[in-house]
Amino acid sequence: MPSTTAKTCEFCGKELEARYIDMPFSKDGAKRKMFVGYAECDCAEAVKAREKEAAAEAERERKAEQDAFYRKLEQAGVPRRYHKASHPMAKDLAAKVEGGQSLYVWGDNGTLKTTLASAIARRLVYHGKRVRMVNAVDLLIDVQSTYGTPLAESDVLAKYSKVPFLILDDLGKEQQTAWTVSRLYSIVNARDGAMLPTVITSNFRVSELAARMAACDESTAKAIGSRLAGICETVATDGGDRRLQ
Repeated sequence: MPSTTAKTCEFCGKELEARYIDMPFSKDGAKRKMFVGYAECDCAEAVKAREKEAAAEAERERKAEQDAFYRKLEQAGVPRRYHKASHPMAKDLAAKVEGGQSLYVWGDNGTLKTTLASAIARRLVYHGKRVRMVNAVDLLIDVQSTYGTPLAESDVLAKYSKVPFLILDDLGKEQQTAWTVSRLYSIVNARDGAMLPTVITSNFRVSELAARMAACDESTAKAIGSRLAGICETVATDGGDRRLQ
């Protein structure tokens, strides 16, 4: 048996047993053993130290998983402020969305619409779904950013039209022009045709949203309102502005 340097427990001083494993026979037929380490000491302090290290390793793994999850939320477009968002309705509504149901969440300022939408996004991302969350104004800015560049507008529209789960926040806050209405219709219509679930938040009822858009393009505005009314389950939020309470 090969010789090894003796090792003692750092806590109680007990000499630790050397451990070996049998190796395949050598060419001369002799058995060989390979040293693989020392047995763990069973004294109370050594056991406590191992338990502490195991707990620290578990915490490191938990933190790494949490950080990876937050990176996925950021990639999905969930604002950092809402990475820990929770809402009592999120679980049931996320299950509906995952099953293919679109939602139209409307209510006054401060009624936690974005919080609810973000909490839904969290659950979808946690379940491994590909999600894109975007504010309506930022979506249109993204489309406009293609002008004067090699990137085609159609590619940006496709990014929102084809993603499996789209969360469109604050629809109705964007400036109402024939251009904005037509681009929004393009996305809503494409997702309706592909039966892709969409979660929309807005300060306005669907009818009110269509009326706002109608000022610049009545026909397209009616088409958007009709699509949303047909595909979305309406979720009303209330309770007043919680930011001011």
